[in-house]
Amino acid sequence: MANRCLGCSPTLHSSISSTPQLSSFAKRLLSTPSKSTKPPRRSTSRRQRISTERRQRQVTLPTFGDSSSENLNQLLNSFRSTVFLPAYLTRKQGKLVYSQKGASQLQDDVLVKFKNAVVKLNHIDRTKDEPRPSTAGCIRKVFKLLKTPEDWENLLPFLEGLAASGRTILSDEQLLIIREANQIQHIEKILAAAERSRKTGFLLSDEQVVRRLLWKLWEISENQSWKGEAIKNAFRLMNRMFNLLNLGEHPRNIQSAHLDPRRQPDIVSALLHISAMNSVTFHNGEDRNELVARAARDLISVWKHLDASKKTASYRLKKLVPIQKALHLTAQVSHGDAIVGEWLAPATNQVDVLVKNYQSKVQKDLDMVAGGLSTGASTLGEATATLEETEPVNGSKKRWWF
Repeated sequence: MANRCLGCSPTLHSSISSTPQLSSFAKRLLSTPSKSTKPPRRSTSRRQRISTERRQRQVTLPTFGDSSSENLNQLLNSFRSTVFLPAYLTRKQGKLVYSQKGASQLQDDVLVKFKNAVVKLNHIDRTKDEPRPSTAGCIRKVFKLLKTPEDWENLLPFLEGLAASGRTILSDEQLLIIREANQIQHIEKILAAAERSRKTGFLLSDEQVVRRLLWKLWEISENQSWKGEAIKNAFRLMNRMFNLLNLGEHPRNIQSAHLDPRRQPDIVSALLHISAMNSVTFHNGEDRNELVARAARDLISVWKHLDASKKTASYRLKKLVPIQKALHLTAQVSHGDAIVGEWLAPATNQVDVLVKNYQSKVQKDLDMVAGGLSTGASTLGEATATLEETEPVNGSKKRWWF
């Protein structure tokens, strides 16, 4: 009885085997193992949990080095243990950490493995353990305590932890970070955060943030008396910053066209100014690699937005003088670009006239204040400071910001 199918009569088996249409089906049917021979399957939830924990072991948890103050150390450790860590836990681990029922289980050591650390879980009471940035200003306090190079090393992991925990860094917090920077290395850290914007949330999509960062870079360079190394650093970092403005998340997060930092002539002129300064200082006014010409063309492309603000004469003057200084310095460069050469002289004359008009307007306001027609020391101070900063154009000052 060779090749006999169990449970079938010889006649039926013979008929199945002899039917061409059914022979392949019958063979597959006969070769299929019974259900009892299948290996037991793991449950879906168990497989998902193992996969999640495996991925967790590949995650780097933000860690901080020792800082210059005990207050900053305490703040960073508090953020790490009560805000950042829960963002990297699985759902089951999160329930264990936050629930009252899980508090008793955590009395025994419950360890979680990450790529760079093994962490013991502790119960978190959200009402008193977790820092409350909305009320206590803990985030701003961390930024204000950044003083030494060791402190600034903690900036990137802190921003990454904030982003992972769903805390978006606001523009005024970005401005606070920039305000605390007083060394070239600090600007390097800020740009590194911007380069990792997907992880840090630090975006260069706000014109005020970009302008403040440029001002701070210029201030640091001026404090170094614009020596050779200061110009090289400013030139390198400014090119790095302008490259970022067109990359990744930065242009995609611009709220509206008129707030686009790439459309602001005073911002665009900063790259032209430092490129011309680099050319005049190190290359005898020769435009190496056409960097000055390219920066000038970028400024030409946004020239229609010149003096588009409807604010005070003092405010307009502050935005025009950087452009004026950039144009006067560019005139000392041999760039060989016909379009730039044709545009430069009329553009310089246009800005010179605008600056002169607004200086007269600010001086008139200053005279009115001094004559007692207006009371307000802030107006007097603003007008006086503006006039001091905007003269002379070709003097010893290389200052770009206000």
